Amino acid sequence: MIDTLHITPREMEVLKWMADGKTAWETSTIIGLSEHTVRNHIENARKKFDAMNTAHMVALAFRGKVIE
Repeated sequence: MIDTLHITPREMEVLKWMADGKTAWETSTIIGLSEHTVRNHIENARKKFDAMNTAHMVALAFRGKVIE
């Protein structure tokens, strides 16, 4: 089970945009961060989910009811 207490609010925000099909660049434009920073948030969250890639992370988040 994923411990959502260790997912930061920004990582959660980025994860939700990824679940909506947005790219890192699109997400960076939407939330006003650099693409590099968004990619860092994605990578940090991916490690916390112990996911192989972004798609796997999103699937785990849905499966674990971290996001709807």
